[in-house]
Amino acid sequence: GTDGLFVFALIHELLKAGRVDLDYLLRYTNAHVLVIQEPGAVDDGLFLRDSDGTLVAWDRVAKTSVNATEPDAKPALTGSFTVDGRRCVPVFQLIADRYLD
Repeated sequence: GTDGLFVFALIHELLKAGRVDLDYLLRYTNAHVLVIQEPGAVDDGLFLRDSDGTLVAWDRVAKTSVNATEPDAKPALTGSFTVDGRRCVPVFQLIADRYLD
C-alpha cells in the first residue's frame, strides 16, 4: 500500500517546517546516538559504542563524546563529529539528510 509513502511525506513536511519535538526525541528515541560514517569500514553504518559497549552521543556543550544515556549531557542532534579518528553523525542527522534531500 501507500502507508509508508504517507509516513515519509509526513516526516518530510515536519522536518521542512521545523515542527519536530526535539526534547521528545532526546528523551524517548535514539536520535542523538552517533552512527559511524566510514565507507568501506566493517563498522560503517553501525552505532558508535565505547569500550564497554555503551552507545555514544556527542555533547554539544562539552564538545566531546559521552555516554548516550548520560542524564546531564546536552546531546547534539545534528552535525558531523570525529571520535577516535572516525567520522560519526547522530541518527537524526541521517534522517534529516534523507528526508530533506
